[in-house]
Amino acid sequence: FFTTPGDNMPVEVQVLCLAFFSLWPTKWDKPVEACHTINHTYQILEQEKSDYEIELLISLFKKESNFTANLGPNRAGACGLGQQIPAYTKYYVDKKYTCNEIKDPKVSIYLTIKALDYLKKESDRQWEKPPARPLSEGGLYHMLCMYNQGPRSNCKGYKGSYHGTTYTRNIVKWRDQLKQKKDEIYSCLMQGDLCELEVDFPESLPIDVINNYPY
Repeated sequence: FFTTPGDNMPVEVQVLCLAFFSLWPTKWDKPVEACHTINHTYQILEQEKSDYEIELLISLFKKESNFTANLGPNRAGACGLGQQIPAYTKYYVDKKYTCNEIKDPKVSIYLTIKALDYLKKESDRQWEKPPARPLSEGGLYHMLCMYNQGPRSNCKGYKGSYHGTTYTRNIVKWRDQLKQKKDEIYSCLMQGDLCELEVDFPESLPIDVINNYPY
């Protein structure tokens, strides 16, 4: 049920790839793998009609696997880009996926979206009685904490739901950096020939937005 990405990447994907290359250009950051993941994630978000920020998902994959699609299983049994545990996938989709299936990056992206949907409902259930003050980012901190530690963890406490664990704060920081850099690149591209954008990326990637931005 997954679409297959073609050679042409949407403008939004190209700009976000440029943002990633600008922020994390070394081979240890795996920007090429990140760019392919951005492309897949964009397509699956569209396909699922999901409104999660693509920058959030890319930051989560950076934290979980550093874009190593065939990662795992680790000691906990987690696999793939989003490090899903096969035994738990049956709780948020209609089947139990194997580790090998999860190592397909498109499958792992899909499962990550479904896991976040499940954790959103779980967060709402746990906070059925409204908290004394609003949760950080509408409950996102609580969801990310549970993604990392599990629904039965103590994520409902101050650190998990308000201040943010180190895991959550890293993902949110990278998300914000990507969004800011993306906006800077869009602002530059809108200047047309006056834009002096210096970003190194492999010619093998179909990124032509710098010369053909539809402003």
